[in-house]
Amino acid sequence: MTTYFDSSALVKRYLVEAESAKAIALVNTHSPRVTSMITRIEVRRAIARIASAVESSMTREQFNRDLAQFEVASIDTEVCDRAAAIAEATGIRTLDSIHLATALMFGCSNFVSFDRRQSAVAAELGLIVVDG
Repeated sequence: MTTYFDSSALVKRYLVEAESAKAIALVNTHSPRVTSMITRIEVRRAIARIASAVESSMTREQFNRDLAQFEVASIDTEVCDRAAAIAEATGIRTLDSIHLATALMFGCSNFVSFDRRQSAVAAELGLIVVDG
C-alpha cells in the first residue's frame, strides 16, 4: 500500500522534535512513499529557520538524498482543482489541501501527518491515517 508523507512528518525526521523517533520509524517502515513537491519547500524552510548554518546545510543535503526514495508529485491543474474542492468543502489550509489532493490523485492508501486537523480531513476523505 502506497503511503503519502506530509511535510509535518518529514520535518520531524530532520529536526529533533517531539515524535522524531516515531517519524523516522514511519518513513523506514512504509514503502512505496509519495509526497508533493511543496514538501521540498516546507521542509527546507523549517530546517533553515531552526538549524544553524552548518547544520542546515548538512541536514538539507541529507533531506535531498532521502527525497530520492520518494515519488515526488508535481502540482498540476488537476491537483489544484482537487485541492480547491477539498479546501472549499472542509475549510482546511491551502497547502494541507494540496497534500491531501496529491495523496488521493496518486491512489495512496495511507496518509502520515502530525497535523491533527489535516489527519481528520484525510480520514474523512477515506485515507487510512497512520498514527502520526
